[in-house]
Amino acid sequence: RADGSIALWGRNIEGQCNTPADLGSAAQLALGGAHTIARRSNGSILCWGLNNFGQCDVPGSVGTLKAIDF
Repeated sequence: RADGSIALWGRNIEGQCNTPADLGSAAQLALGGAHTIARRSNGSILCWGLNNFGQCDVPGSVGTLKAIDF
């Protein structure tokens, strides 16, 4: 959305459509079949949904990012 908020929909079996309350403003999204990754406006990353292979474990050393992709 223009204000940086997001709306997600779909199967949501793993909670990938449940937008975290602490997300804030999202600048970019990368969507998997069972997880979601958001790059916030400040460049930090937030992931949620299925994490069975560590796909939502963001390393602390990542810092701020300009873009994300699958």
